[in-house]
Amino acid sequence: MSVLSEILQNCDAKGSVYFCEIMTPPWKIDFAKRSFHCVRRGGCEIIDNEGNVENLGPGDVAVILNGENHSLQSHEQNKAENLLLCGHYIFRNDFMNSLLNGFPPVLILRDEQISTNPWLKSTLDYLVCETQNEALGSKLILDKLTEVLLVQFIRHYIKETHEGQSLAHALYDRHIGPALKLIHSDITVSWTLEQLAQEAGLSRAAFAERFKQQVGNTMFSYLSDLRMIRAKHLLEKTNLSIYDIAEQVGYASDIAFNRAFSKIVNISAGKYRTQFKNDENIS
Repeated sequence: MSVLSEILQNCDAKGSVYFCEIMTPPWKIDFAKRSFHCVRRGGCEIIDNEGNVENLGPGDVAVILNGENHSLQSHEQNKAENLLLCGHYIFRNDFMNSLLNGFPPVLILRDEQISTNPWLKSTLDYLVCETQNEALGSKLILDKLTEVLLVQFIRHYIKETHEGQSLAHALYDRHIGPALKLIHSDITVSWTLEQLAQEAGLSRAAFAERFKQQVGNTMFSYLSDLRMIRAKHLLEKTNLSIYDIAEQVGYASDIAFNRAFSKIVNISAGKYRTQFKNDENIS
């Protein structure tokens, strides 16, 4: 599994389709979620949280992953009807903030850009076709396709911006990328700066500085956060003992694990599990 795929899985990134419908001007729709909007026919405007307006034409896609309010509209003078595909994303934890740090408020992919990316174009085409399909399993297919699109949107963003300070860019950095791959390969290892710096081809000090600059956190904090994300998953989805979970996420004892968990999550592992189970029963 790629590091990007694992991060999205750890964040429990879920996607779904709002609707795919023909709209007759004038119309306006407000959104308040992490969304994507694909104009299949006609044209419209997207207005971000600051009031900035961008025109969207046939085949254009707008991606809003910061979750801020935004609107789509088409004025009465626009005679042509619109075919609009809209979807949204939910991320379970704040780890995505590091991944998407620096991501623009509205990322716009123009039709000509999408046409040069056959995988992205075919995914969008398939998604539209599936929205019109009422066959068994259609909802599952739609959800999975929107999650595929999320990966492709992030890839496009990285490719177009080249340089940047975010976890997304760090994954493709020639120094930090290999180190991140090593960390994700086994979070139970007590990785040292010396080990990872050697993998990165940098001195210890240069690696530590570049890692924090790119990822937005120190290597040790990043590893601790990864371990806590994995621990929370095990607390929620399994009946493993606290001791066994501690061992699976790289701690020598349940005492050391509980101390780290309480410091980062602000609640003990046992209380976290009880609270999650109670919330799950209520919902």
